[in-house]
Amino acid sequence: MSDPPEPMTIKDLEKELGLDDALAVESSEVTIRVVERRYGKKVTVLEGFDSHVDIEALAKSLKNQMGAGGTSRDGTIELQGDHRRAATEWLRAHGYTVA
Repeated sequence: MSDPPEPMTIKDLEKELGLDDALAVESSEVTIRVVERRYGKKVTVLEGFDSHVDIEALAKSLKNQMGAGGTSRDGTIELQGDHRRAATEWLRAHGYTVA
């Protein structure tokens, strides 16, 4: 006979239901600012994401939505150009709190 299956923990259940992603989104308080780089180029910097948010995937979605280049590093997302308004609207529509 086989052993009975191990009981599911709360963490396992949260992961199966996708609640950990939803909680990470809810607990993120994102700040958006624009910095000027060399030659007067503007970069929109988004920071304050929960450590459980998949920054790489979020950056890819934002870059596609904004039609801009960018990168993610050290828990922040950088988009080429001034995208404060559009990024704020997009993040709020996806459940993020934008300060």
